[in-house]
Amino acid sequence: MDEITTDIEFDLSWSTPCGEIAKALVIAQSGLGHVEKTAKAVYGKFAPLNACMNAIRPAMNKAGIAIIQIPKPCEDGVNLETAFLHSSGEWVRGVFHMPAQDHTNPQRIGAALTYARRYAINAMSTLVADDDDDGNYAAGDKAASGGKSWDPKSENAQWKGGGISPKQRETITKILKRKFKDDLSAIADFLITRFGEKVESEGGGASLAKLSKGEASEFISELLAENK
Repeated sequence: MDEITTDIEFDLSWSTPCGEIAKALVIAQSGLGHVEKTAKAVYGKFAPLNACMNAIRPAMNKAGIAIIQIPKPCEDGVNLETAFLHSSGEWVRGVFHMPAQDHTNPQRIGAALTYARRYAINAMSTLVADDDDDGNYAAGDKAASGGKSWDPKSENAQWKGGGISPKQRETITKILKRKFKDDLSAIADFLITRFGEKVESEGGGASLAKLSKGEASEFISELLAENK
C-alpha cells in the first residue's frame, strides 16, 4: 500500500492497484453538483454538510463509488476516516484530525465531527464550497464576506475595559492564519467551537471583541503550545 503524509493532521492512502478507482473518480468529479450556501454563521453563509453530501454522493454512486466516514475519538478531539470504496474493490482513504477544546464535551466533539466531515469530504472529492478571500479574514485585514476593515477604535474601547487588546487580536489572527492555511471558514468554525456565543457577528465577519484580556492571553498560550 502506497501512502502520502502531508502533515500530522491528515494522511492519504490508497489500494494497490488503484487504476479503476482513479478512472471512476475522474468520471465522478466531472459530474459533481452545485452546492448552495444555505446555512448562516458569524462569518456569513456556508454550505452545510447535507448540502455538500447532496452535491457529491450522486456523482460518486453513479461512478460505482461508495462513501464511508468513520469517527474515532482521540485524546484531544476526533480522528475522522473518510473512504471512497469502488465496486472493483479498490479504495482511497484519508484520515483528518480535528481538535476539540473540550474532548469530554459531547457537543463540542459533535461540532468538531461535523466540521471534519464537511471539510474532509469536500477536500477528497474536490468540491469547492467556500469562497477564496486570499486570507483576508485570517489576517484580520477585512471582515469575512463583509468587506469592512477592522475598526481599531471599537477594539481599543473594549481593550480599555479589560477586553482583548489589539495586539492580542493581531497575534491570534496570525497564528490561526498559519494553522488553517488561510481558510476563513475553518478559522471561524474553530473560534465558534472554542468560544461559543462570545464570538459574535460583525460586518459579516467574526469578532473577538467579547473576549477578556485574560481569555485572549490564555488562548494565545494554548495556540503557541500546540505549535511547539
